[in-house]
Amino acid sequence: MLTVRCVPAEIREAAAILRSARGAFKASDLAKCMPSSHELLVAERNGMPAGAIEYSIDVDRTGLVCPPAAVHGSDTDQIADTLLQAVIRRLDAAGAWIGQCLLRPDEQAAPSLVRNGFHALATILLLSRDLSSLPPSAAVAVGLSRRDVSRHPHAIAEILAATWTDSLDCPALLSSRSPAEVIAAHCLTAGSDQHAWWLYEVAGRPAGLLIIRSECRRRSISEIVYFGVVPGERGRGFGRALVNDALHALARDGQRRVRLAVDSANQPAQRIYSELGFSVDGRLRLFARLNPARRQVAESLQCAPPLHGVNSARKTVAPRVWFSQGGSCRP
Repeated sequence: MLTVRCVPAEIREAAAILRSARGAFKASDLAKCMPSSHELLVAERNGMPAGAIEYSIDVDRTGLVCPPAAVHGSDTDQIADTLLQAVIRRLDAAGAWIGQCLLRPDEQAAPSLVRNGFHALATILLLSRDLSSLPPSAAVAVGLSRRDVSRHPHAIAEILAATWTDSLDCPALLSSRSPAEVIAAHCLTAGSDQHAWWLYEVAGRPAGLLIIRSECRRRSISEIVYFGVVPGERGRGFGRALVNDALHALARDGQRRVRLAVDSANQPAQRIYSELGFSVDGRLRLFARLNPARRQVAESLQCAPPLHGVNSARKTVAPRVWFSQGGSCRP
């Protein structure tokens, strides 16, 4: 009979199970995508560790789940299911709106995730580039001006929602949260890092948005958390221009490298990144499970009236993933 208990993260037996199952996915990699306050659950059979799983709930109620691991030679399916079900119960009880799990291409946990209500949503590409030898900025040439709205991000909720229209990043999660919820989540999860919210305008009209996070512990690295162009301004080269403008601004600020993540299905954004010199550092498969209560909210949002003041806007959301999205747009 399998039992599951929560143990301190330093328990050696559980840590050994996880290290053995993950191979190259070591603690240093885990620290990049999970808060330090994560929980460790251990499955035991006859008092002996049979498997383990780590999870955490971020301050914005996003549940982050690492794939379950079992002792070699054990009933791996039963152990994985038992551990995942224990995590799901804890996520739902704590009010997490979603549980997300990222798998490397070589990890074999997908069947157990699917059996327990997780859905394969996307393949996430991890991109980066250094900030030397940038192409010339074209923002001024195409008529774009940048305005910093970091102190009042809630004021641009309607514009943010407009840029999500027909998003190609994880469309299965559209409408799962309102623009106000997503902005609040960005503010809550900022921690000691600095967020910059830049509104781009053309002839006084909103054209696009870009959100950047700079790590205070490693001031030379920044992340493009999100960028999008409003529907009426797409097809005019603004997406490429505003991303390139952001790269120049970061370089002037002393940043040395920028990174981002994007849905592999978002070909327009990928073309922009390729043209601007980004390279692919890795791929991750995103699996997610919505809290049943949140699914009801999402269904009600789909029937809600459109936001006022922005044409063609829908209440949609770019989902928060461990490696934040960059480029939910059709430029």
